[in-house]
Amino acid sequence: MVASDHGQPWRSSLYTLARGRAGTLLSQARKGRLAELQARAALDAQRASENERLESTVAQRTEALGQSLQARRQLLGRISHDLRAPLAAIVDSARQWRAGDSRRDYPDLIERNANRQMELIDELLEFSGTEQAATELAPVPGYLYTALYEVAETVELATERHGNCLHCHFAPDLPAVVQADFRSLRRVLTNLLGNADKYTRRGDIHFSVERRLADTVDVARLHFRVDDNGPGMSAAERERLLQPFTRGANISHVKGSGLGLAIVTTLLEHMGSELEIDASSEGGSRFQFELTLPLAQESDLDPLLEDDGAMAIDGRGYTIVIVDDDEQQRELTSDLLNGYGFDTIAAADGRETLDRMQRQTVDLVVTDQIMAGVGGWGLLQAIRQQQPELPVILYSGLPPLRPVELDAAIAFDTTLLKPAHGTTLLRQIVRVLGRSADQYEVAAPGVVSATVA
Repeated sequence: MVASDHGQPWRSSLYTLARGRAGTLLSQARKGRLAELQARAALDAQRASENERLESTVAQRTEALGQSLQARRQLLGRISHDLRAPLAAIVDSARQWRAGDSRRDYPDLIERNANRQMELIDELLEFSGTEQAATELAPVPGYLYTALYEVAETVELATERHGNCLHCHFAPDLPAVVQADFRSLRRVLTNLLGNADKYTRRGDIHFSVERRLADTVDVARLHFRVDDNGPGMSAAERERLLQPFTRGANISHVKGSGLGLAIVTTLLEHMGSELEIDASSEGGSRFQFELTLPLAQESDLDPLLEDDGAMAIDGRGYTIVIVDDDEQQRELTSDLLNGYGFDTIAAADGRETLDRMQRQTVDLVVTDQIMAGVGGWGLLQAIRQQQPELPVILYSGLPPLRPVELDAAIAFDTTLLKPAHGTTLLRQIVRVLGRSADQYEVAAPGVVSATVA
């Protein structure tokens, strides 16, 4: 009885302790299970987030790759399109030259367009993967009229082939030297004029450049316009035709890629302008845009008068006066002529030239046009009065701007726009000194031989 009375509390305590420990173990097991579930859920969420991030990265890179490939495709198409213009000009020049046409300096035209084609090929080779790299602007100081006339001369060859007539109207108040991306500007103008010529047959194409009033004195606001009397286009087509590989509905009979206007649009966008398309008063289409270009001076230009050494000239015994108010230009031209044996005299204006001519006999005067002192036209008038037979060449960054009061019979022997190729300048000097262009003989491939007599 005593043992039984004392054992019951002990069993009860042991049961209570065991039950408490079991509860603790179950509680810990539940917490452990819960922690495991939470860890698995966090891991699943992390995996899902990582998968989503990877999928987003892949999608972004796939899109970027697609855009890059599209940009490459468009650039290749544009450069291929632009390559045709200088190549066609080379072919046309060779044909006209072979036929005996003497209206233009065809060797110079061929060389200029070959250089242009090499520039485009270099642009293609240097392209690194984005369209932006191919349209990055490279503004430099340069002669505006020279760039415009070079474009017009190149395009005129194609217009003659199609029976069209190109009319150029360049305002006399355009600046001589501006800061511009001339490579892009030439591409824009060549494409617009080429587009007008392509869709016009036996018609007229008008190319005009005018100067608009600007807000400041150190910039020029220029308005460019191309008119044709081709088939034209509807208002609904005009916006659509600015997209790549898009062509008009009524020109399916003419070969083309539909890239010309798209190239113009992209280039003008990078130049801070936009193309406007309207109906032309000529009955076809009008393409126009404006550019604001900083003014520059001749002294800003890189000193360069290219000479390939192709002319074998002996200028010994001949004295030529180089008249230019820019010292760098005087030295550049003098150095070229001195290299061929000519004696040169440098003068800053017409008054200094006339003073030197009173003390020394000269054989030729090469003069600029607009100078601070006596200009080229005043110098020409004085020379025609004093020495009527003395040849005078106008070598200027501006086309001839004859004063209205000057006698119409007074004229330069020839005119050249700066910067002329050294060979071109030498050829004209030889001609006015008494040799005709027919007296040049080919001494070797790429070498022209002539002697001043």
